[in-house]
Amino acid sequence: MKQVSLQEITLSITDGKHGDCEAAENSGYYFVSCKDVNNGTIDYAHSRQISEQAFLETHKRTQLEPNDILITNSGTIGRMALVKDIPETYRTTFQKSVAIVKPDTSVVLPTYLYYKLQNCVADFINRSNGSAQKNLLLGTMRAFQMELNEDYDEQIRLASILVSYDNLIENNQKQIKLLEEAAQRLYKEWFVDFRFPGYENTPIVDGVPEGWSKRSILDNEVFVFVKSSVVPFEGQKRYYATADVNGTQISGNGVLITYRNKPSRAAIQPIKESVWFARMSNSYKILNCYGENACLSENAVISSGFAGFSARKGSYGFVYETIVSKQFDEEKNRYATGATQVSLTNDGLGKIYVLLPNDEIIEEYSKLVEPYMLKAELLKHNIQLLIQARDRLLPKLMNGEIEV
Repeated sequence: MKQVSLQEITLSITDGKHGDCEAAENSGYYFVSCKDVNNGTIDYAHSRQISEQAFLETHKRTQLEPNDILITNSGTIGRMALVKDIPETYRTTFQKSVAIVKPDTSVVLPTYLYYKLQNCVADFINRSNGSAQKNLLLGTMRAFQMELNEDYDEQIRLASILVSYDNLIENNQKQIKLLEEAAQRLYKEWFVDFRFPGYENTPIVDGVPEGWSKRSILDNEVFVFVKSSVVPFEGQKRYYATADVNGTQISGNGVLITYRNKPSRAAIQPIKESVWFARMSNSYKILNCYGENACLSENAVISSGFAGFSARKGSYGFVYETIVSKQFDEEKNRYATGATQVSLTNDGLGKIYVLLPNDEIIEEYSKLVEPYMLKAELLKHNIQLLIQARDRLLPKLMNGEIEV
């Protein structure tokens, strides 16, 4: 092992643009911020898109390439991603809240350095400045001291052990995506294109199939809302906070809490077999919790306790896909309010209408898609187990405490 500064084993350490860029929807050029870097990758689905000219100007500073390492250095410190060789990489630049670390491949394997830096997140946080919002200065990063294994073959061996976990996680994520896409395609076929079972013999009246209706999302006959109140329970649940909600998945491990008799925390709701989406945010992330006995932070998701549960039997799959089909990001100017913090209130929700088929169609659809959802939830559970195993192993490998 050799003591080195991060600057000694990198070609450059910089950050993104200190200012804004001209927005250009669907341009294919991405302006990534710290909120888009999570779970070892970039979430392009919610990233801002900018004009080609704005990209070219900012790219002169960031010069993103495969095997660069991204570190969030403002707000939430230390979320990281190892940049992949994919088409989006060559059309991506950054806001100043993301630092770009370019490893010197003559002395350090990028994958090895990525895991070494992941093992240093606590140190990065401790060295950050600021009271209201933490900032990790580039100078602090460049001077950061760490132990480096100089044996390149050993770097490859250690990194390959951890990469095997991340590859399994990525494979599970791909399977989840395929399952979700299958359910969404079927939803579009039945409820957007109106090619549902028996559509040939169903007249269209006022733009919808006969017997169907358009209803407000706040209609209690369509969705059940659990009001923000204390929900007592016996036993243990996982409690998830804002940062744990990532897209359609829970990305954090959560905190295990135990209640006996009266709970000590108000406004904690059970989410077993329910659908939630964050409304105190600029992007409304859908969360599917199928079969998990857990709780969500009351200020992380709809505070009125949106359960997304129709009273009709066998309708869970339909309810979930209906919520997923709503493009809250695109429609936030219509439904959401707020200057500094965009919020989807009950007034806004009341303006959202969904198409409600007859009971038989709802139940038939749900029977088809719920196996997909159950499989996806099992894969999400496997991902959490893999993450836990990797995170337990990582510091021991990087610190030389164990040999595998």
